[in-house]
Amino acid sequence: VEAVEKDADVKDTYKKLTAEQTPHSLRKTRLQQIAQAMEAAAAAANQMRLALQTRGDAGKTTAMAQLQTAVFGAPGRTVSTTTAADLTTHSAPQASNPLCAATGAKTKAKSVIALLMCICSKTDSASGIADPCTTTSSSTTEVSGTFSNLQKLLPELVKSCPPRSKRQVTATEILQNLDELLSQTTATATATTLGTFVNTACHGHSQSGACVLYNGGVAAAKQEIETSPWYTNLKAAANTIKKIDDYNRKVSTAASTIETAMHIIVVILKTEPVEGYIAGTQTPPTSAGTEDTKGKEETCLKQTSKTTCTQHGCKWEGKNETDGKCKPKQTGKETPPTGGAGETPKDGAPSAGCASNKSKPDCENDKTGDKQNCA
Repeated sequence: VEAVEKDADVKDTYKKLTAEQTPHSLRKTRLQQIAQAMEAAAAAANQMRLALQTRGDAGKTTAMAQLQTAVFGAPGRTVSTTTAADLTTHSAPQASNPLCAATGAKTKAKSVIALLMCICSKTDSASGIADPCTTTSSSTTEVSGTFSNLQKLLPELVKSCPPRSKRQVTATEILQNLDELLSQTTATATATTLGTFVNTACHGHSQSGACVLYNGGVAAAKQEIETSPWYTNLKAAANTIKKIDDYNRKVSTAASTIETAMHIIVVILKTEPVEGYIAGTQTPPTSAGTEDTKGKEETCLKQTSKTTCTQHGCKWEGKNETDGKCKPKQTGKETPPTGGAGETPKDGAPSAGCASNKSKPDCENDKTGDKQNCA
């Protein structure tokens, strides 16, 4: 019978312990939450590091230089600073004949501005053009030799371009515009041209067209286009901007993860003081400095077993593990339990009433049967 009762007590205690989190189990859960949050933050920081390595030199300055080279022929160039030398891959400024090319020859056009000048400017006094790009004075003002009057012609031509709203340039926009430009090419068995091709040339002289010519069959001309400076730099700029966008997205995600982890940790630390149990080996915090008297009393009264009672820093008054009451420990003077409500002191151990004995005779007379309670 006694064995059955003990087994029942153990099972009942186990149910109560598993049904209610103790300070130790709460502590373990919170430490696990902190550890998980810190691991997530560390992983996010590593993602930032990897993103930076992947991006490499892909910065805004690099993308800007690539775009300027593609459009104007050199880094740092603008509409107002582009020169005739920036139009060509040749070592010196060229007239429209070698720059724009003719059948059997390769174009020397280096930049998007060079394409614009070959297609949209008046390159011969005797041969007018049908205003393919603009109706301003630029279409009737002849190009001077090797484009020495470029700064007179170019600003007006650029003003005639469709306006673009001020927004950040994206890789998608660059690639879409590049595809649109290439869709305007005309390919034959001997050449591929951008613009209007007439007779045998693109330089605008002797009834020739206003265009840019890439010599050779379709495959050869395609390769020539794709290796030209304006094309390769536009592609490079798009790739750089894509890397920047990927980097920014990864960093933003990582930063959000770190911020969430910090929030979790702060909330946990604000829920309960850290001191006394971070190492996981200290005893649970007592009422001193952690709970007010009322809160402590409520906590103690809720406990229904000796184990949880003592784990919460309270005093158990009862016969066994489950038969008794949990009360807050008294600060200062305590009186011994009476009327069988508490446990009988063990041999040699002072009772809780020793503190109430104010003199040696009182202490000596404090006995249970023949046994001395106080030393």
